[in-house]
Amino acid sequence: MTTVPASPLASLLGGLMQKRFKARGNSYQPSTLLRKRRCGFLARMRSKSGRKIIERRKAKGRYYLSH
Repeated sequence: MTTVPASPLASLLGGLMQKRFKARGNSYQPSTLLRKRRCGFLARMRSKSGRKIIERRKAKGRYYLSH
């Protein structure tokens, strides 16, 4: 007994139709300025929750409190 493919196009492409993941590339281009504006010490100290983060890291004994 022979099986019939779902469509002629699927049989031509042979399994390349389903692509689960994108190619990994150079999508992450880090910027020091943006990092420090978002996650830096002064950015943490501006908000109440940020000050709590700094206090927790001090209590734990972290050498680096933030960027």
